[in-house]
Amino acid sequence: MLEQVVSWLAYGSLFIGAISAYLHLNKIWSRKHIPEVAASISISGTVLEAVPTLIFGLYFLTKGDPVGVIDSVIWLLAAIGFIFIGSGFWIKGQRKSGLWRLAMKSIRSEGGEVGNLAQSIIHPASNVELVSLLMRLAEVDGQVSQEEAELVNRVASEMNIDVVIEPHQVTEERTMRLLNIRHAFEQYLLTSPPSQNVEQLEHLLLQLTHADGSDHADEQSALEELRGLIHNYIAGESAIAPFRVLLAPQSEEQISRINALLSNAPLHTNAGGPGVTVGEFHTRNYADTICKEYRGLGFFCVVTDEAVAAA
Repeated sequence: MLEQVVSWLAYGSLFIGAISAYLHLNKIWSRKHIPEVAASISISGTVLEAVPTLIFGLYFLTKGDPVGVIDSVIWLLAAIGFIFIGSGFWIKGQRKSGLWRLAMKSIRSEGGEVGNLAQSIIHPASNVELVSLLMRLAEVDGQVSQEEAELVNRVASEMNIDVVIEPHQVTEERTMRLLNIRHAFEQYLLTSPPSQNVEQLEHLLLQLTHADGSDHADEQSALEELRGLIHNYIAGESAIAPFRVLLAPQSEEQISRINALLSNAPLHTNAGGPGVTVGEFHTRNYADTICKEYRGLGFFCVVTDEAVAAA
């Protein structure tokens, strides 16, 4: 009985999804011939949204799930509509250029506007920290691509920060790259940026992770961690993170190694033994990733949501 009800609800959701897609398109359909309306649609963003939709549609097709396939088709059709409108296909005198040329022209124009979002979230006291945050996020997967370097340089230029980076391999260990991105974000928040700036920052971080067209697991994990911190900051909630990564040194040699890695981090007592807190994190996945890295270095490491007592 429950399965049948859920099945009915699933098919009902298709109707809701179709109406939602229609309403999104309907809002701009009568204005599709207006250049400003076409220019307001990001073809790059639409394509990025359509790719996972297509993949999920193929997945549901292989699983024989008609609800998932139909839902994917609905939104793919909506994406096609947005691409046509965003390209300026219906603007007077442009259709003869062809959809492909119009779409490429629109995408190129987006490149020149990438700094607009950054410009809107400028807070003079946090410019340097913001650029540093973007650099750390670009490095988190171990490779700074051409597209990522160009975006960071463009933002730095918009903020009058004298920073220019080139595409390169990152030599730092994965553990430090993961810790650096969170530290960079904490340094940015210490400048007390306005909440509306921090809210807009999420879109800039998302744009950076998609700049090279690939979704690296470490980028997605870092983005998830930063999103949680952003939402906490905007809501004015406590910055205390629920998950802690703890190291339990097994020898004096390991204590020396930990001090070298974590700049003489103080020992504390936890569950009756000495330990070192690597960091406090908003998401369990991020904490687990860092913990696994330390285990790979030969340390006994755990993730806990319990408070620790300083020695």
